[in-house]
Amino acid sequence: MSRSADFPGNRLSLQRLVPLMLLLWGLACPAGSRAAQADPSCPAEALEKLFAAGDYDAVVAGAEKSPCADNLALAARALLARGAFLPPGDERSRLLDRAIIFAERALMQDPENLAALLQAAAAYGFRAVTSRSISDVRQAWKLLARARALAPDDPYVLAAIGTWHARTRLGAGGLIAPLLFGATKSAARRFFTRALEQAPDAASIVIGYGLLLVAFGGEDMRTGLALLRRARTLA
Repeated sequence: MSRSADFPGNRLSLQRLVPLMLLLWGLACPAGSRAAQADPSCPAEALEKLFAAGDYDAVVAGAEKSPCADNLALAARALLARGAFLPPGDERSRLLDRAIIFAERALMQDPENLAALLQAAAAYGFRAVTSRSISDVRQAWKLLARARALAPDDPYVLAAIGTWHARTRLGAGGLIAPLLFGATKSAARRFFTRALEQAPDAASIVIGYGLLLVAFGGEDMRTGLALLRRARTLA
C-alpha cells in the first residue's frame, strides 16, 4: 500500500513512545555495540564526536563530503536524532525521508552494513508511525530480517526486532497486527528477553523494554516499572 494507507491504533501513545525508544537504545546503533561496524577505509571518529556533541547538521555535511557507508549510516542516525522530538509535520517528515535516503545510500555501498540496516529500519519504522504507512512497517521488518540473518545474537538487533513487534502491535491493535503483520506482544517479550540474555546490563535495552511493557499495561506494567527501577542502577 502507499504511504497514505492508514490503520487503526493509539496514535498519541505511539507518537510519544517511538522517539523515546529510538533515542534510548541509541537510535538503532548504539556506540560500542557489535552493531557498530568499523571500516578502516572510512574513519568516522570525527563525525562520531560531532554526533555526541549534538552537531547533527555537521555530521550530515561531513557524510556528504565523505560518503562511505559508515558515514552515511551515521548521517541517517543524526537526521533521526533531529527529527525524534519534533512535532508531527512537514519538517519531521522531511528529516525522516532524508534519513531513509542516507541509510539506503549506505546499503547500496555495503548491503551487509549492520549499522545501516538498523538505521534504515528505525527510520522506516518511525515514519510508519507518523504516516500510518503499511508499506513502511513491512519495509522495516525486511531490513530487520536482513540484520538478524547477519547477526542473530546481537542484542541490539534482537531489541530492534522486539521493538518492531511491540510498536506494530500497539499501533495496529490486537486483531490486525498479528493478521496483517505477524506482530505480537509475546514476540516482543521473547526478543527482548533474548536481548537481555546477551546484554543484561545494557541500560538502553533495559529502559526500552521497560517502556514498552509499561505501554502494554496490565500485568506487563508491573514488570516494566521494575525494569525501569533497575535501569537507574546501571551505568
